[in-house]
Amino acid sequence: MKLRKDITEPPPNFGFHDLKSGKLLSYDLDRAIRWIAQHPSLMNKFSEVAFQRIDFLESSLWLNSSLPNSTKNFYKRDLMQLESDEKPIWENAIRSNIHAAPRLISSTINAWMHEPIDQ
Repeated sequence: MKLRKDITEPPPNFGFHDLKSGKLLSYDLDRAIRWIAQHPSLMNKFSEVAFQRIDFLESSLWLNSSLPNSTKNFYKRDLMQLESDEKPIWENAIRSNIHAAPRLISSTINAWMHEPIDQ
């Protein structure tokens, strides 16, 4: 059984790190999105992430009446960003939380690259 990484070129490096500390200095989010857009099965992975987040947000808003108003407002804003028609839902999953995007992109691509594939 082959893994996707056995036949797919690894993604380019979207992050730029400080050579001494290893700290992330910048991240080319648009380049990452363009690369992801070339892989329909990877776009599906990010769509799954978006739908899971939407389910969590909606459930929390409906079922947890004890949430503080600040949290409710944050969840509502996040939900609006995820469900926006301006971009595809997979892209909204990435753009809705810019600070977490590098980790989300890296972990999702890593999982996708290690999936078994049919040949």
